[in-house]
Amino acid sequence: MPEPTPHCLRCAICQSAIAGDETRAQCPSCGAEYHLECWDELGGCATYGCPRVPAIEPLSSTDIPAAYWGQEHKACPACGREILAAAVRCRHCGATFASAQPEDTAEFQERAARRQRLPRAQRAVIVLFVLSVIPCLAPLGGIAGLVWRAWNRRDLESLPAIYPALSKIGLAVAFLQTAVMILMVILYQHVYRGAGP
Repeated sequence: MPEPTPHCLRCAICQSAIAGDETRAQCPSCGAEYHLECWDELGGCATYGCPRVPAIEPLSSTDIPAAYWGQEHKACPACGREILAAAVRCRHCGATFASAQPEDTAEFQERAARRQRLPRAQRAVIVLFVLSVIPCLAPLGGIAGLVWRAWNRRDLESLPAIYPALSKIGLAVAFLQTAVMILMVILYQHVYRGAGP
């Protein structure tokens, strides 16, 4: 049985032993030895910090996650200053964000304006719901509700789930009551004309 060699030279690229008869490559800066094929394939040294480490092509922004090792930065959409990519609040201007996902200034301003409109949208939904359930005001509530929903769809989607539900229920009740009222008018006219001389 052959005795083990006291020192086994390993290629730092493929992590396998370099046999005595294999062609080697030696890094001229740090002296690390590699298989010649491994050196050629990598294009340089694999030792961390060695100046012969090959240059790595930078990844595009779509290849790098937003908080890659916590080192990537993004511009604050409110003040434009640089903050960490994972930040949900700017340490410079105090602006807060819905998530750590980077957003541009236009998106940030649109979201902030929508947040300011939400209390008014909540009141509008309640008023339209009340109009829709009062029988004599149901046609007005239904028409106003349809117009309001068409103009404020994104605001409505940003509200808690109870408000879109109230809006739909109010419209359904309004149109049901309107249909019943129209049917009653038609029946009344039919009966009244039928009972006439």
